[in-house]
Amino acid sequence: MGEWARIWPLSALIRAMGAYFVRRDSKDELYRRVLERYIAMATEAGVPQALFPEGGLTRDGRMREPRLGVIDYMMRGFRMEGEHDLVFVPLGSTTTACSRTGACCACSTRARRAWAA
Repeated sequence: MGEWARIWPLSALIRAMGAYFVRRDSKDELYRRVLERYIAMATEAGVPQALFPEGGLTRDGRMREPRLGVIDYMMRGFRMEGEHDLVFVPLGSTTTACSRTGACCACSTRARRAWAA
């Protein structure tokens, strides 16, 4: 999940449903290895995973080039001879409603400044 969802109580609700937040800009090698192993374990266990292939929202609502890191981690955890299929659900989101109305629900002050830039 993205930075926009890291507000209380939304973040607690999202975590309770089994979702996890990815620090996309993290350069910490340990964090990347732990994330890769976590995703590989979920894949090996057959846990369906939903992800945003384009990595986040854009200001104009257009799709970005896909960011394939999480899909790569899933592929590394998948075993053809395993007992589970690889299940992932690509999700998309748009900001067209926000750009038309000029306001976003649950936007933090920092997020509003970033969108205005």
